[in-house]
Amino acid sequence: MATIDLGKIKLVWRGTYNNSTAYVVDDLVAYTDTGVLSTYICVANSTGNAPSSGGTAHASWNYVSQGQAAETNASIRTKVEAATDSNVFTDADHTKLNGIEASATADQTASEILALINSSTIATSGIITDGKGNVRSIIINNQTGAYTLVAADAGKAIYITTGGVTVPNAVFSAGDAITIVNNSGSNQTITQGSSVSLYNTADGTTGNRTLAGRGMCTLWWANSSDAYISGSGLS
Repeated sequence: MATIDLGKIKLVWRGTYNNSTAYVVDDLVAYTDTGVLSTYICVANSTGNAPSSGGTAHASWNYVSQGQAAETNASIRTKVEAATDSNVFTDADHTKLNGIEASATADQTASEILALINSSTIATSGIITDGKGNVRSIIINNQTGAYTLVAADAGKAIYITTGGVTVPNAVFSAGDAITIVNNSGSNQTITQGSSVSLYNTADGTTGNRTLAGRGMCTLWWANSSDAYISGSGLS
């Protein structure tokens, strides 16, 4: 009668592989090959034959569960950088940023920024504006009654229907200019304010001026108290 070894009906776990142990078919062992722990099954009686070497199983063994080498920081970075949707900086990106940082200066002062602007040419197909509006247009200040000029009027056109315009003292600075347009068919008075010298460029005299209906004139300030006026329909 045949003898049946009941101990070999199932796989036998033999623990960690031992080079001096005699293994038989269906023995299971754990073995670390080049730092990677895996599980093996013996497929041919074997003694002294390591289950694998360099990731290749010995003829007497098969892998049951093959482990994976632990990821290093370098290998993880390489895989992440290679992914098209990782949105991370590569070494090349860091190199560029380091170059920008090395070339950067401290926060620029107002005078440095102004010097940079003054030395540059601005070219655009869009509209350039400032606090008053499009710099290529003369902004209109519509008035329908007697009006005294204010600092914000510098660079604008006063478009007035009636009441006249008063020019005040110590409001404007050297280089400021204002245009006055008489939006009516009647004369309007341009009043020289107290302590103001409003010079008529036609004859050099000072004083109040009359701007005829539909007339237009321009005032230019030499300083806060002296302004020059000229135009069409001015007397």
